[in-house]
Amino acid sequence: MRNLTRLTILLLLVSAAAGNWTTSGGDRLRSGLSPETGPDSARLLWEGSLSSWFGMPVFTWEDRLVTMRFQSIDYAPVVCHDLATGDTLWTRDFPGADSRSLPIGFRDGRVYAVNFQESRYDTLFALDPDDGSTLWVARVPVDMSISESASYAPDGDLLVTASDFRIARIDCATGDTVWTARRVWPVSGSTDVVAFGERLYAYGGDIGSLYLMAFDVATGALVDTLHIPDTHPGGPLPQAAPMVGSNGTIYAHKVGDNVTAIEDRGDSLKLLWSTELSGTAPYYSAFGHFATGPDGSVYAASWGRVIRLDPETGAVTDSSPFIQDTSGVIFHCRISVGADGTVYVSSDGHAPLGGLYALTPGLDLLWYEPVPRLNTSGPAIGRDGVLAVAGDGTVLRVYGPAAGLAARGRAQPAGLLLAARPNPFRGSTRIEYLLERASDVNVLVHDVLGRQVRVLTAGAGTPGLHSLTWDGRDAAGRRVGPGVYVCRILAGGSVESVRLTLTD
Repeated sequence: MRNLTRLTILLLLVSAAAGNWTTSGGDRLRSGLSPETGPDSARLLWEGSLSSWFGMPVFTWEDRLVTMRFQSIDYAPVVCHDLATGDTLWTRDFPGADSRSLPIGFRDGRVYAVNFQESRYDTLFALDPDDGSTLWVARVPVDMSISESASYAPDGDLLVTASDFRIARIDCATGDTVWTARRVWPVSGSTDVVAFGERLYAYGGDIGSLYLMAFDVATGALVDTLHIPDTHPGGPLPQAAPMVGSNGTIYAHKVGDNVTAIEDRGDSLKLLWSTELSGTAPYYSAFGHFATGPDGSVYAASWGRVIRLDPETGAVTDSSPFIQDTSGVIFHCRISVGADGTVYVSSDGHAPLGGLYALTPGLDLLWYEPVPRLNTSGPAIGRDGVLAVAGDGTVLRVYGPAAGLAARGRAQPAGLLLAARPNPFRGSTRIEYLLERASDVNVLVHDVLGRQVRVLTAGAGTPGLHSLTWDGRDAAGRRVGPGVYVCRILAGGSVESVRLTLTD
């Protein structure tokens, strides 16, 4: 972890756990699940921005919001607004022919943006959120589509698609290249990666042959590949990034084809189940985005609706009303989920279908707002439970409490898992976490299907560094079998997980 003390790393991880989430999940898991409870009604806090042809993804961090406003093929600036008031704080445009300024992430006080020329050798910048000035320029060129975004290593380093068919880990403090790993991907728009613990997952393959690839996030070494089945052979390729549930299950989304659940066994990948989908967009990762709920449910788009899948079996348990007429129209859909299980969905249709929806966990309608041309935008849940979406014209809307951000006390992060040592382990492993303030703490061990194996601690916790031990036994004191387990800590609105590998 390059010149960082263990305590510094802990503090960095804790700061990254706050409710600052992008449209496509924002967390390293890309799960769409926020630690914040979103708005319970369509109460508008503010609206307005530069004019745009259509909406682009919205990123928030602390009290700032950034997005791109697409005005022409060679002018599409990054715009930064005050999240509470909507005031425009700065704009930034990267000059050049056919160049747009594409934000791909916002984290730890840095806005990450690409001089988007679609050259396959575009330049990645880190910008100061106070004024938009350049903090660093990445040493490796990137090749990302207009709907893609960054994922992150445990210490905040960027994980992005680099040029020449590579994945790159980039030092978040300097822009230096930590490593690159080569792959062949099937099509632009499906190259997003996702990170969980010590693993990075990405698609690879070519037309008609798609794989999920697992890499070591520390070194970039390839660990294993697994073929993703075709429910409809010859159908559309995946356009949504892989997603990881809180129990460590990896989900691959072949848009208009299926959702597939995969288990990482430490040294190999195993297919758990696959559920058919249909009728979603065949282009761009933004258009088929899926999410998980607090109970582990998987939400995905299928033929004009959102469906809810059982995480253990893949069975469809619930379905929403139609939210877009799909006859001759591509179903553009993105999903985020609040901490209370409310499902927020964007659909790029036209009123009375299409717009912003709030649904119960069982997918009954709570409220609806007609928002024009959301396109690659979607519901971004930010600090204090506000929700932002971007459309065409000057439409950039933030919904939330009646009195604005001050109406809710901000959920300060209280605890984060750092690591388990040793891991893999035979007899027992030690788990460390830090509390910045006093908070109720629950540390749980689950199997990869989300079934609770053991409660390691529950109750009040004092500020400071803590450690505990799991001896590989369940609640009845029985030794559990070898395999992959997930340890989760829940503390003061923060949730973090670490995967544990128990060997023979």
